[in-house]
Amino acid sequence: MMSFMDRFRYFVATRLKMQPIRVNYKAVTLLVSLTFTLLLMLMRLIFSAIASNDSTLLLSQNSSSVLFEQFENNVTKTEPPMDWKERSIEEIPQEMKVGNDYSTIGIRESTVTVDGLNAPLYFREALDESRAGEGKVEGSVVLLHGAMYSSHTWLELGTLHQLAKFGYRTIAVDLPGYVNSKEVQLQGDMGDFMVKLLENLKVTRPVVISPSMSGLYALPLVLKHPDLVRGFVPIAPVGTGNFTAEVYAANNVPTMIVYGELDKELGDTSYENLKNMANIQLHKVKNANHAAYVDLPERFHQLLFNFLTHIPK
Repeated sequence: MMSFMDRFRYFVATRLKMQPIRVNYKAVTLLVSLTFTLLLMLMRLIFSAIASNDSTLLLSQNSSSVLFEQFENNVTKTEPPMDWKERSIEEIPQEMKVGNDYSTIGIRESTVTVDGLNAPLYFREALDESRAGEGKVEGSVVLLHGAMYSSHTWLELGTLHQLAKFGYRTIAVDLPGYVNSKEVQLQGDMGDFMVKLLENLKVTRPVVISPSMSGLYALPLVLKHPDLVRGFVPIAPVGTGNFTAEVYAANNVPTMIVYGELDKELGDTSYENLKNMANIQLHKVKNANHAAYVDLPERFHQLLFNFLTHIPK
Protein backbone atom coordinates (compact mmCIF):
# COMPACT_ATOMS: atom_id res chain seq x y z
CA MET A 1 0.00 0.00 0.00
CA MET A 2 1.03 3.59 -0.65
CA SER A 3 1.87 5.67 2.35
CA PHE A 4 0.17 8.94 3.04
CA MET A 5 3.12 10.99 1.75
CA ASP A 6 3.33 8.91 -1.43
CA ARG A 7 -0.38 9.39 -2.06
CA PHE A 8 0.01 13.14 -1.39
CA ARG A 9 2.86 13.53 -3.89
CA TYR A 10 0.95 11.47 -6.46
CA PHE A 11 -2.10 13.67 -5.97
CA VAL A 12 -0.12 16.88 -6.45
CA ALA A 13 1.70 15.56 -9.47
CA THR A 14 -1.53 14.34 -11.05
CA ARG A 15 -3.47 17.51 -10.42
CA LEU A 16 -0.73 19.95 -11.31
CA LYS A 17 0.81 17.68 -13.93
CA MET A 18 4.28 17.95 -12.32
CA GLN A 19 7.00 15.37 -11.72
CA PRO A 20 7.39 14.14 -8.17
CA ILE A 21 9.76 16.25 -6.13
CA ARG A 22 13.07 14.55 -5.30
CA VAL A 23 15.41 16.26 -2.76
CA ASN A 24 19.17 16.11 -3.61
CA TYR A 25 20.66 16.03 -0.12
CA LYS A 26 24.28 16.18 -1.41
CA ALA A 27 23.56 19.40 -3.28
CA VAL A 28 21.89 20.91 -0.26
CA THR A 29 24.89 20.03 1.94
CA LEU A 30 27.32 21.58 -0.57
CA LEU A 31 25.22 24.74 -0.80
CA VAL A 32 25.13 25.11 2.99
CA SER A 33 28.91 24.58 3.18
CA LEU A 34 29.60 27.21 0.52
CA THR A 35 27.29 29.66 2.23
CA PHE A 36 29.04 29.14 5.57
CA THR A 37 32.46 29.61 3.95
CA LEU A 38 31.36 32.85 2.29
CA LEU A 39 30.07 34.13 5.61
CA LEU A 40 33.41 33.39 7.29
CA MET A 41 35.32 35.22 4.55
CA LEU A 42 33.01 38.19 4.87
CA MET A 43 33.52 38.30 8.64
CA ARG A 44 37.32 38.19 8.23
CA LEU A 45 37.21 41.08 5.79
CA ILE A 46 35.15 43.10 8.24
CA PHE A 47 37.52 42.42 11.16
CA SER A 48 40.55 43.14 8.97
CA ALA A 49 39.12 46.52 8.04
CA ILE A 50 38.48 47.31 11.69
CA ALA A 51 42.07 46.32 12.63
CA SER A 52 43.46 48.43 9.80
CA ASN A 53 41.58 51.46 11.06
CA ASP A 54 42.87 50.85 14.59
CA SER A 55 46.47 50.57 13.31
CA THR A 56 46.15 53.82 11.36
CA LEU A 57 44.96 55.53 14.51
CA LEU A 58 47.81 54.11 16.59
CA LEU A 59 50.39 55.06 13.96
CA SER A 60 49.26 58.64 14.12
CA GLN A 61 49.71 58.55 17.90
CA ASN A 62 53.00 56.67 18.20
CA SER A 63 54.38 55.62 14.84
CA SER A 64 57.72 54.14 15.88
CA SER A 65 56.38 51.81 18.58
CA VAL A 66 53.55 50.51 16.39
CA LEU A 67 55.91 49.80 13.51
CA PHE A 68 58.21 47.92 15.86
CA GLU A 69 55.36 45.85 17.34
CA GLN A 70 53.66 45.00 14.05
CA PHE A 71 56.64 44.38 11.78
CA GLU A 72 59.43 43.24 14.08
CA ASN A 73 58.99 39.60 13.07
CA ASN A 74 58.76 40.31 9.35
CA VAL A 75 62.08 42.07 8.74
CA THR A 76 65.42 40.41 8.00
CA LYS A 77 67.67 41.02 10.97
CA THR A 78 71.43 41.48 10.53
CA GLU A 79 73.33 39.71 13.27
CA PRO A 80 76.16 41.74 14.87
CA PRO A 81 79.69 40.49 14.08
CA MET A 82 80.75 37.66 16.36
CA ASP A 83 83.15 38.76 19.06
CA TRP A 84 86.68 37.44 18.46
CA LYS A 85 86.66 35.74 21.88
CA GLU A 86 83.62 33.63 20.95
CA ARG A 87 85.05 32.13 17.79
CA SER A 88 86.13 28.51 17.76
CA ILE A 89 89.71 27.67 16.85
CA GLU A 90 90.03 26.89 13.15
CA GLU A 91 92.76 25.02 11.32
CA ILE A 92 95.35 27.07 9.46
CA PRO A 93 94.45 26.92 5.75
CA GLN A 94 96.89 24.75 3.83
CA GLU A 95 97.98 27.64 1.63
CA MET A 96 98.87 29.64 4.74
CA LYS A 97 101.14 26.96 6.22
CA VAL A 98 104.79 27.66 5.65
CA GLY A 99 105.80 23.98 5.55
CA ASN A 100 109.29 23.61 4.16
CA ASP A 101 108.89 26.31 1.53
CA TYR A 102 110.76 29.38 2.74
CA SER A 103 111.40 30.69 -0.75
CA THR A 104 109.35 33.88 -0.38
CA ILE A 105 110.24 34.55 3.27
CA GLY A 106 113.08 36.97 3.78
CA ILE A 107 114.96 36.96 7.12
CA ARG A 108 117.38 39.73 7.98
CA GLU A 109 119.49 40.45 11.05
CA SER A 110 120.19 43.98 12.20
CA THR A 111 120.50 46.29 15.20
CA VAL A 112 118.58 49.34 16.35
CA THR A 113 119.69 52.25 18.50
CA VAL A 114 117.37 53.18 21.36
CA ASP A 115 117.72 56.01 23.87
CA GLY A 116 118.59 54.58 27.29
CA LEU A 117 120.75 51.76 25.90
CA ASN A 118 124.53 51.82 25.96
CA ALA A 119 124.75 49.90 22.68
CA PRO A 120 122.56 48.95 19.69
CA LEU A 121 119.98 46.20 20.25
CA TYR A 122 120.00 43.08 18.06
CA PHE A 123 116.89 41.87 16.24
CA ARG A 124 115.73 39.50 13.50
CA GLU A 125 113.04 40.50 11.02
CA ALA A 126 110.91 38.29 8.76
CA LEU A 127 108.73 39.35 5.85
CA ASP A 128 106.97 37.53 3.03
CA GLU A 129 108.53 39.38 0.12
CA SER A 130 105.77 38.33 -2.27
CA ARG A 131 103.19 40.03 -0.07
CA ALA A 132 105.35 43.07 0.58
CA GLY A 133 105.74 43.62 -3.16
CA GLU A 134 101.95 43.56 -3.58
CA GLY A 135 101.29 45.80 -0.57
CA LYS A 136 99.46 43.04 1.31
CA VAL A 137 101.25 43.22 4.65
CA GLU A 138 98.63 42.77 7.39
CA GLY A 139 100.52 44.52 10.19
CA SER A 140 103.34 43.86 12.62
CA VAL A 141 104.16 41.34 15.35
CA VAL A 142 106.89 41.81 17.95
CA LEU A 143 108.31 38.68 19.56
CA LEU A 144 110.00 38.94 22.95
CA HIS A 145 111.59 36.00 24.78
CA GLY A 146 112.09 34.32 28.15
CA ALA A 147 115.28 34.17 30.19
CA MET A 148 116.34 30.82 28.71
CA TYR A 149 115.71 31.83 25.11
CA SER A 150 116.33 34.53 22.49
CA SER A 151 115.23 35.65 19.03
CA HIS A 152 116.94 32.54 17.69
CA THR A 153 114.28 30.43 19.43
CA TRP A 154 111.56 31.93 17.24
CA LEU A 155 113.72 31.19 14.20
CA GLU A 156 114.20 27.53 15.19
CA LEU A 157 110.52 27.01 15.95
CA GLY A 158 109.53 28.43 12.57
CA THR A 159 107.44 31.15 14.22
CA LEU A 160 109.21 33.95 12.35
CA HIS A 161 108.54 32.24 9.03
CA GLN A 162 104.95 31.28 9.89
CA LEU A 163 103.93 34.77 11.01
CA ALA A 164 105.51 36.20 7.86
CA LYS A 165 103.47 33.69 5.83
CA PHE A 166 100.35 34.97 7.59
CA GLY A 167 101.23 38.35 6.10
CA TYR A 168 102.89 40.09 9.04
CA ARG A 169 106.13 41.98 9.36
CA THR A 170 107.60 40.02 12.27
CA ILE A 171 110.40 41.27 14.52
CA ALA A 172 112.11 39.18 17.20
CA VAL A 173 114.50 41.05 19.51
CA ASP A 174 117.27 39.95 21.82
CA LEU A 175 116.43 41.92 24.95
CA PRO A 176 119.17 43.82 26.83
CA GLY A 177 121.63 41.43 28.45
CA TYR A 178 120.76 38.38 26.31
CA VAL A 179 122.71 36.52 23.59
CA ASN A 180 123.37 38.94 20.71
CA SER A 181 122.44 41.90 22.97
CA LYS A 182 124.50 40.54 25.87
CA GLU A 183 126.56 43.70 26.27
CA VAL A 184 123.54 45.99 26.05
CA GLN A 185 122.42 47.59 29.30
CA LEU A 186 119.20 49.47 29.91
CA GLN A 187 119.07 52.61 32.00
CA GLY A 188 115.49 53.62 32.76
CA ASP A 189 111.93 52.33 32.71
CA MET A 190 111.27 49.14 30.71
CA GLY A 191 107.89 50.39 29.47
CA ASP A 192 109.41 53.64 28.18
CA PHE A 193 112.15 51.58 26.51
CA MET A 194 109.52 49.54 24.66
CA VAL A 195 107.78 52.70 23.45
CA LYS A 196 111.07 54.00 22.03
CA LEU A 197 111.91 50.60 20.57
CA LEU A 198 108.66 50.47 18.59
CA GLU A 199 109.20 54.02 17.40
CA ASN A 200 112.76 53.37 16.22
CA LEU A 201 111.75 50.12 14.52
CA LYS A 202 108.98 52.08 12.78
CA VAL A 203 106.40 49.62 14.08
CA THR A 204 102.81 50.86 14.42
CA ARG A 205 100.36 49.11 16.76
CA PRO A 206 101.90 45.63 16.72
CA VAL A 207 100.70 42.47 18.37
CA VAL A 208 103.17 41.82 21.18
CA ILE A 209 104.01 38.22 22.15
CA SER A 210 105.58 38.01 25.59
CA PRO A 211 106.74 34.81 27.32
CA SER A 212 107.96 34.58 30.89
CA MET A 213 110.73 37.10 31.75
CA SER A 214 109.76 39.47 28.96
CA GLY A 215 106.59 40.33 30.87
CA LEU A 216 108.73 42.90 32.68
CA TYR A 217 108.96 44.74 29.34
CA ALA A 218 105.61 43.97 27.76
CA LEU A 219 103.23 44.55 30.67
CA PRO A 220 104.23 48.22 31.25
CA LEU A 221 103.85 48.84 27.53
CA VAL A 222 100.41 47.22 27.23
CA LEU A 223 98.97 48.53 30.49
CA LYS A 224 100.38 52.07 30.35
CA HIS A 225 100.26 52.63 26.58
CA PRO A 226 97.35 50.52 25.28
CA ASP A 227 96.87 52.80 22.27
CA LEU A 228 100.27 51.66 20.92
CA VAL A 229 99.30 47.97 20.84
CA ARG A 230 96.83 46.10 18.66
CA GLY A 231 96.95 42.85 20.62
CA PHE A 232 98.77 41.07 23.42
CA VAL A 233 99.77 37.41 23.82
CA PRO A 234 101.21 36.80 27.30
CA ILE A 235 102.64 33.31 27.88
CA ALA A 236 102.98 32.89 31.66
CA PRO A 237 104.74 36.26 32.02
CA VAL A 238 106.50 37.45 35.15
CA GLY A 239 105.63 40.78 36.73
CA THR A 240 101.84 40.46 36.66
CA GLY A 241 101.72 41.18 40.39
CA ASN A 242 103.15 44.67 39.82
CA PHE A 243 99.75 46.00 38.77
CA THR A 244 96.41 46.21 40.53
CA ALA A 245 93.19 44.53 39.49
CA GLU A 246 91.79 47.99 38.68
CA VAL A 247 94.61 48.67 36.22
CA TYR A 248 93.98 45.37 34.47
CA ALA A 249 90.21 45.92 34.38
CA ALA A 250 90.62 49.32 32.75
CA ASN A 251 92.63 47.83 29.87
CA ASN A 252 90.74 46.80 26.73
CA VAL A 253 93.60 45.53 24.54
CA PRO A 254 92.58 42.19 22.93
CA THR A 255 94.58 39.64 24.92
CA MET A 256 95.04 35.93 24.30
CA ILE A 257 96.40 34.33 27.46
CA VAL A 258 98.39 31.17 26.73
CA TYR A 259 100.10 28.82 29.15
CA GLY A 260 100.82 25.13 29.56
CA GLU A 261 98.51 23.08 31.77
CA LEU A 262 101.59 21.59 33.45
CA ASP A 263 102.85 25.03 34.48
CA LYS A 264 101.46 25.13 38.01
CA GLU A 265 103.54 28.10 39.12
CA LEU A 266 103.89 31.05 36.75
CA GLY A 267 101.08 29.82 34.52
CA ASP A 268 98.42 29.76 37.22
CA THR A 269 99.83 32.76 39.10
CA SER A 270 99.99 35.03 36.07
CA TYR A 271 96.49 34.02 34.98
CA GLU A 272 95.03 35.02 38.34
CA ASN A 273 96.13 38.60 37.56
CA LEU A 274 95.67 38.67 33.79
CA LYS A 275 92.08 37.38 34.02
CA ASN A 276 91.09 40.80 35.32
CA MET A 277 91.71 42.34 31.90
CA ALA A 278 88.56 43.38 30.10
CA ASN A 279 89.08 41.70 26.72
CA ILE A 280 90.66 38.27 27.15
CA GLN A 281 90.59 34.75 25.78
CA LEU A 282 92.31 31.89 27.61
CA HIS A 283 94.06 28.91 26.05
CA LYS A 284 95.50 26.37 28.46
CA VAL A 285 97.65 24.14 26.27
CA LYS A 286 97.36 20.45 27.10
CA ASN A 287 100.52 18.46 27.84
CA ALA A 288 102.62 21.62 27.76
CA ASN A 289 105.02 23.06 30.32
CA HIS A 290 106.05 26.63 31.13
CA ALA A 291 107.34 27.28 27.60
CA ALA A 292 104.17 25.94 25.95
CA TYR A 293 105.12 27.45 22.57
CA VAL A 294 108.34 25.38 22.59
CA ASP A 295 106.59 22.14 23.56
CA LEU A 296 103.82 22.45 20.94
CA PRO A 297 104.78 25.07 18.32
CA GLU A 298 102.21 23.93 15.74
CA ARG A 299 99.38 24.36 18.23
CA PHE A 300 100.79 27.73 19.22
CA HIS A 301 100.92 28.84 15.57
CA GLN A 302 97.29 27.76 15.14
CA LEU A 303 96.26 29.88 18.13
CA LEU A 304 98.19 32.85 16.74
CA PHE A 305 96.55 32.47 13.33
CA ASN A 306 93.06 32.63 14.84
CA PHE A 307 93.94 35.51 17.15
CA LEU A 308 95.51 37.61 14.40
CA THR A 309 92.65 36.84 12.00
CA HIS A 310 89.79 37.86 14.28
CA ILE A 311 90.93 40.73 16.52
CA PRO A 312 90.12 44.27 15.31
CA LYS A 313 92.65 45.92 13.02
